Amino acid sequence: MYDTIGKDSIEYIVDQTEIETLACTEDKIENLIKLKNDNKAKSLKNIISLCKVEDDTKSKCEEADLKLYYIFDLAKEGEDLDSELEDPKPDDLYTICYTSGTTGDPKGVLITHKNMCSTIGGVYRYGVKINQSDVHLSFLPLAHVFERLFYIVLLNFGGKVGYISGSIKNIKEDLAALRPTIFPAVPRLLNKFYEKMQDTINEQGLFKRIVVNWALYNKMRRLDGSGNFNHMVYDKYVMESFREVLGGRVRMIITGSAPISQDVIKFLKAAFSCELYEAYGQTETGGASFATDPNDPELGHVGGPGPHNEFKLVDCKDMGYTSQDTVNGVKQPRGELCVRGPSVFKGYFKMAEKTKETIDEDGWVHSGDIAAILPSGAIKIIDRKKNLFKLNQGEYIAAEKLESKYGDIDVIDQIFIYGDSLQSYLVAIIVPNKKSAENIADSEGIEEEKFDDIINSEKFHEYLIKQMKEIKESEGFNSYEVPHRVFCTSEEFSEDNGLMTPTHKIKRNEVKKEFIEKIKDMYDGAKLQSEE
Repeated sequence: MYDTIGKDSIEYIVDQTEIETLACTEDKIENLIKLKNDNKAKSLKNIISLCKVEDDTKSKCEEADLKLYYIFDLAKEGEDLDSELEDPKPDDLYTICYTSGTTGDPKGVLITHKNMCSTIGGVYRYGVKINQSDVHLSFLPLAHVFERLFYIVLLNFGGKVGYISGSIKNIKEDLAALRPTIFPAVPRLLNKFYEKMQDTINEQGLFKRIVVNWALYNKMRRLDGSGNFNHMVYDKYVMESFREVLGGRVRMIITGSAPISQDVIKFLKAAFSCELYEAYGQTETGGASFATDPNDPELGHVGGPGPHNEFKLVDCKDMGYTSQDTVNGVKQPRGELCVRGPSVFKGYFKMAEKTKETIDEDGWVHSGDIAAILPSGAIKIIDRKKNLFKLNQGEYIAAEKLESKYGDIDVIDQIFIYGDSLQSYLVAIIVPNKKSAENIADSEGIEEEKFDDIINSEKFHEYLIKQMKEIKESEGFNSYEVPHRVFCTSEEFSEDNGLMTPTHKIKRNEVKKEFIEKIKDMYDGAKLQSEE
């Protein structure tokens, strides 16, 4: 389980699986004790602590009718056991990998040994060659299929795994100590490296800054032409300091979980002088279904399918995406991306209806992502069929859930929340109530007199965000589920202007198109995923 999930999700997962034993660190035991004392998580009987615990914690466990074990004591006992384990069969269950549950209760994804083994084979066939000298720094949660996959890949091919020293804040020191050779990472972290390296360049003296920028410029030109990220002179005399950021030995970077900007990929390839794969997959398909070729000069896509699965696109005519689409005069089939093959999961644990919604009768997993097939044959993710999307740190956002809650604020008549997979925060388009807005102008000391001026004044926007933050606290939302910036309009969303359906639901694509320039302004003019 993710160590950041709340008591409600822990209770839900424990009750659904009827699990009797949990392994965790001491700081998580307190939550389990509270659940037991509240007569919840009734199936739970045993806790395996991954560290030595205080006597006070032991006493509390006994009072809550929980047996507490120390992992290394159990390991010692295990040395004296004389029993043989039965080899698993391909269709035997390997794990239940729970989703984050942003859209409701977490879903338990049933993953078999065949699912995982076929994905490992696919990763290897992509060209991701691992050997016994490879080292991986594990810092992403093992509850996430992306990290779990690479953990198993490393062990399968004889590589080594090291763990962060306790906090992602110490990753710079941990990288220097372990000096990994492969580096699976999410875009959010790579973006931080990119920003830090840009700052370092700008802090250099004039001569050194000119030399570094010249070397990067020439390497990126070479990338654009041939995809080659190496240079005999620049790599040795200019890029060495950049490589030390990751410990000095990284030969391969793999990014997934969310999209990453083309500019960042190009810079990192040039600066680190190493292979960089961008992968795409879902927990339901083993974590890696598509991947780029690190030598491909074309960026902004997720490459082609692995040999362990096949794919197809299904028309989404209501969104304007079909197999007959053309973009800039070039045929570009578009539609919902579906995947089928030995990596496809068995279903959701105790959720037959959810399983039917995701896997059709022919075995295709419907991803909910809208993709396009580029002229090169590569796949590009361009939209989301469901009203669910990711920010660049990989966190899922359920827009309608947030709109429902924030729409309860008196001054908000209508609200549209938007998040982009290349950006780190949400923005919102709001239609305020005229009378309430004018009353707020009086109480908040807003000097503007015209309605349009009032609702787009800095003080009014601050008031709206403050109100949404209060809702966030009362509903227990995460910090990333609050819009950081807003734009207000006096024109309501309606059927007449094409922004609402006859059943009074917001047409999300149409609202996005209508306010695209305002949305870009709220992201300071940055590129959006659809523009990459």
